[in-house]
Amino acid sequence: MRSALRFLAASLATLAIYLLAWPVPIDPIAWTPPANPGFTGRFAPNDALAAIEPLLAGAGIGPEDVARDAAGRLYTGFDDGRIVRFHRDRPDAVEEFADTGGRPLGLDFDATGNLIVADAHRGLLSIDPAGTVGLLTNRVGDTSLHFVDDAIVASDGRIWFTDGSRFAVDDAFAMLLDRHATGRVLTYDPRTRETTVQLEGLVFANGLTLGPDDAFLLVNDSFSYRIIRLWLTGPRAGESEPFIEELPGCPDNITFNGRDRFWVAHFIPRTATLDVFPQTPFMRKVLYRALRLLPRPSLAHYGFVIGLDLDGNVVANLQDPAAGFPMITSAREFEGELLLGSFLAPSLGRLPLPE
Repeated sequence: MRSALRFLAASLATLAIYLLAWPVPIDPIAWTPPANPGFTGRFAPNDALAAIEPLLAGAGIGPEDVARDAAGRLYTGFDDGRIVRFHRDRPDAVEEFADTGGRPLGLDFDATGNLIVADAHRGLLSIDPAGTVGLLTNRVGDTSLHFVDDAIVASDGRIWFTDGSRFAVDDAFAMLLDRHATGRVLTYDPRTRETTVQLEGLVFANGLTLGPDDAFLLVNDSFSYRIIRLWLTGPRAGESEPFIEELPGCPDNITFNGRDRFWVAHFIPRTATLDVFPQTPFMRKVLYRALRLLPRPSLAHYGFVIGLDLDGNVVANLQDPAAGFPMITSAREFEGELLLGSFLAPSLGRLPLPE
């Protein structure tokens, strides 16, 4: 009996030492969460996203984004590294276009028909029309890129892209609990092959898009529940400001329809769990250690996409509390419908464009 008690005491002491003092990769800081409006008012609940229909069902898991080439063909990438090509009116005729060997996320085409890929594991990639994969950049200066998340090609040929944080895509809990603003926006210039940091100070630099005439860039700061505008032209060029703040979810990708609307997909709703122990960083270290011993908790699922006008006003609010199409990561407008990406779903989604 005594030996059993000694073993129990030793085990508890070891566990206490681990939870209180074991080295961890995070160094949390205190922070003050912004107000959370919840799903009220302009974000009132509805079931508009319940009508999503699957597209490419069974072709792969986690089609984060979708892009269209000059011939009208669509492309998406899966969690196993494959990128497939298909026609919207013939979604059963899917062909493998390329395999990055990593985790393809954001997609866009350059002026010469190369598919630009933000690959979370490998960096910023370019895939030629024959499907040959090439690395553009995975470093800036003397430092490596940790989590390349989204990319968009500007009219001058430069590629704007995000490096989400100093943590990799597979450790979102570290990013969430750490709270250091290590996310950034960069450009890659194909002419000079230079990679340049353009904006820093984002907790999780996620999706980005360019506004009309490339006058400004919008980038989602997911774990700050906001979208930042960086002015690129005019008297305020180089200045940044909030475009919309205090969102009730974590914005993922953002796309522009080329006319009057930005579509913003939110991959998870904002909950009290996301803002745990804001003023006690030590407890977040303890929590991170505990999460290493236990199965990682599932993030809350809630279908949520909004449309914003050119001034950041909410003009569309699409939801599905049941999250029949889970973890929506992107919404792109194509000819009367939205094509929706997901980090988890076994298909893309399609939805007739709301009035």
